[in-house]
Amino acid sequence: MPPATPRRPSLIMADIEGTDPISGAADETATRHQLTGLIGRSAPLPIWAHLDAMKDWLARARQAATQADQRGSAAAEWLLDNDYQIQRAILQIGEGLPKAFYAKLPGLAEDGLRRPRAHQVAQSLLLASHLQVSLSSAVEFVVRYQNKMPLSIAETWAIPTMLRIVCLEMIVTGFTQLFPQVAPPFALTNAMGKAPEEIRSAAHYISTSNDKDGIAAAIDAFLLPLVGGSS
Repeated sequence: MPPATPRRPSLIMADIEGTDPISGAADETATRHQLTGLIGRSAPLPIWAHLDAMKDWLARARQAATQADQRGSAAAEWLLDNDYQIQRAILQIGEGLPKAFYAKLPGLAEDGLRRPRAHQVAQSLLLASHLQVSLSSAVEFVVRYQNKMPLSIAETWAIPTMLRIVCLEMIVTGFTQLFPQVAPPFALTNAMGKAPEEIRSAAHYISTSNDKDGIAAAIDAFLLPLVGGSS
């Protein structure tokens, strides 16, 4: 039986219409946010509110990884080799989103969750780029989005940090499925909210693939450049 491979995100409307998927997704996201409406102040994201607990989770996840069975060996090896990238991302998130700065981020009135709009923009960008974001695609998405809904300066500055947050949410979700004995540092039912199925499936892939090369490629391509990349 061939090894599992990451499921390519389903076609979005821009793909079907033959337009640029990044621009099309930005238009769709902005239109959805126009209908949802903004609120003056967003609620704390679970991972941001429990950022200090991420350090303890990483230590416990490392310990579990040293005792992983064959099913989890590939993901465990990746974690042991790249835990410093996660540590760096945690530090960068703390530095990039202090409380005073976070308080400036407006939220979306969707489902009463009051998530920061910048977080949802980052999540949509990941989906539109099939979880492989480049600088050019990020700039294109943000510029196109602002044709319909301008972002504040604070939101624009927050998007790189929000990309790291979304990626860490996926990593924690994936490794929690793999190592259920390691309690997550925040409530996973609230962490990803109504994240698109394509993003949820990437987190699931991290925890279920037995193919060493496959899972390494998935994490490196989808998450590592964003989690460990420079500001």
